[in-house]
Amino acid sequence: DYNFGILQSSLHWLWFTEKGSTLKSDYRYTSNTVFNTFPFPQSPTVEQIRAVADCSRAILAYRQKEQEKSQTGISLRQIYKLLEMPGKNELRELHTALDNAIISAYGFDPKGDMLAQLLSLNETIFHKEKAGESVLAPGIPPYYPNPQELISDYGIAPKG
Repeated sequence: DYNFGILQSSLHWLWFTEKGSTLKSDYRYTSNTVFNTFPFPQSPTVEQIRAVADCSRAILAYRQKEQEKSQTGISLRQIYKLLEMPGKNELRELHTALDNAIISAYGFDPKGDMLAQLLSLNETIFHKEKAGESVLAPGIPPYYPNPQELISDYGIAPKG
């Protein structure tokens, strides 16, 4: 749930649109240029990790609730199209809460340029790795006391 939250954040989307490639006008997510270069938070506290996971679970629960509400089986694409509508939106609020938790886990200035902060962190990580220093790789930080609590069995399966 922690990793899902990071990858669902607007920070990861920003990185994806900056580092990903395009085919015509469509973005392409490639592991080499997007995932492998995306800097994960380097020193989140246990509380910050839990906050990200909790926000992720809230988004997953909302998505599942919306899919179960629909007798015809609403798709994730249809659920996320709701974000294009003006006004108050529960899914938008959940993603805003997730982004706030993520920004806190990174230790970023919430009023600062997010891409500039990600690029700076990426450069810092690069230099640490080059110097043989340890960095936090993608995944649950090794110091988290109970990693199993950050892993849910949520999944989407086709009906029928």
